[in-house]
Amino acid sequence: MNTSKIILKVPAIRTFDLPEGVFPGVLVAIKPLAKQTKQGPQNWIRLVFELKVPGFDGQISCAGRNYLLDLHPGSDLRNFLDGWLGDDYFAGRSNQEFDFDTLLHKEGNVCLSHSPSEMYSKPRVRIDWVRPAIAIAREQQV
Repeated sequence: MNTSKIILKVPAIRTFDLPEGVFPGVLVAIKPLAKQTKQGPQNWIRLVFELKVPGFDGQISCAGRNYLLDLHPGSDLRNFLDGWLGDDYFAGRSNQEFDFDTLLHKEGNVCLSHSPSEMYSKPRVRIDWVRPAIAIAREQQV
């Protein structure tokens, strides 16, 4: 009689249903998107972060945000990246190409907020900003 056990690990579940707050995270995906407008297609980009959220052990906590692919000063994407990379980051790269893949696996502290929606039973989770992990650590020491 064979009495060997069969053991198989249950895969972690990816969840975007997260609480509000600031959590350490890492950029894990950069996805190009095309959105249709009356003027024609626009190029967008989706940034997806995996986060360390207390109480979500065994799950892969994720949050993402879409941006119009525009690095002009004052654009949403540029403002977002300036907060994470620093105001001088793009100033020193004026008129040069920027490879978004250089951001993959970059860490930061990600601020999440909720936007209630009548269309869904759960609020939409929104990334408000990302800051360097070191900047948040300094602010907490003050």
